[in-house]
Formats: sequence, structure tokens, C-alpha cells
Amino acid sequence: MANQAQYTADVAPSDATDPSVTWSIVQIDGDATVDDTGLVTSVAVGSVKVVATANDGSGVSGEKTVTITAP
Repeated sequence: MANQAQYTADVAPSDATDPSVTWSIVQIDGDATVDDTGLVTSVAVGSVKVVATANDGSGVSGEKTVTITAP
């Protein structure tokens, strides 16, 4: 069974017209996948960045570096 973690994005302001985000993974020296709900599944040991990018056209994003110790 794969190791998984659920991530969420806090969008401000709370009444934003488009509070949705697009999730992505930037591989550093590990590997993982992320679905459109922010569920990250580890694939290979190492580090990845989990990125949430606002869909409102502002270009705002947030990221977290995650270390995978066991896929």
C-alpha cells in the first residue's frame, strides 16, 4: 500500500470569486503524484515540492517540500 498524505490550500480572502487551486508536484530527488484534491501519493524515496496554484489568474501559489522516506 502506498503512503499518502492529504494537503489543503487556505485561500484568501475567504469570499474569493474563484477559490479553486491546481495541484502539482515538482520532483527534487524523489517522486510522488498528486490528484486534483491535493492527495499526495509517494512513488520513490527523496524530496518533492507539493505546489498549489490559484486558478483565478493571479499567479499566486504556495509550496511545501516533502521528504519521502518510504514509497
